[in-house]
Amino acid sequence: MRASLLCAIVLLAAASLLLAGEAPPQEPPRDPNEVLVGPVTIAINDASLGQAIDLLIGQCGLNVIVPTALADDEELRVNMSVRGVPLRDVVQGLAAACGINYQITDGGLVIFTAPEPEPGEDENADEGQGGVKI
Repeated sequence: MRASLLCAIVLLAAASLLLAGEAPPQEPPRDPNEVLVGPVTIAINDASLGQAIDLLIGQCGLNVIVPTALADDEELRVNMSVRGVPLRDVVQGLAAACGINYQITDGGLVIFTAPEPEPGEDENADEGQGGVKI
C-alpha cells in the first residue's frame, strides 16, 4: 500500500511537470577543451558517420552538430578501434578518414563538409579558414 502511494505521488509530480511544460533540469554542457583531452576507448565496425558520432558522444558527453545529410550518408562508413586515445586525436582521425572538416567551439564540436571550390579556384587558398581540414 505504501509503495503504491509513493508511486502515485511520483507519477502525479511527473505529470504536473509535463503539463506545466517544464523539463527536468539538465546537466550543463561540459567544456569542450576539457572533454577533448580525455581518453576514449571504442570499437566501431561498418557504421555510418552519424552512428559513430553517437557512440562517441555517449562516451564523452560532448555537444556535436552534424548535418543530417552527412550523418546519414550510407556511402560514408566508419571502422574504428581505439584504446585510451585522447578524443581530439580520435576526431582528427575520423575527419581525415572521412574527408570532412570540424571546428571546436565553446559549445562543442561542429562537423561539416568543405564547400566545393569554384571552377578555376585554388582548392588550398582558404585552407585553415573556418575550421580544420585534415
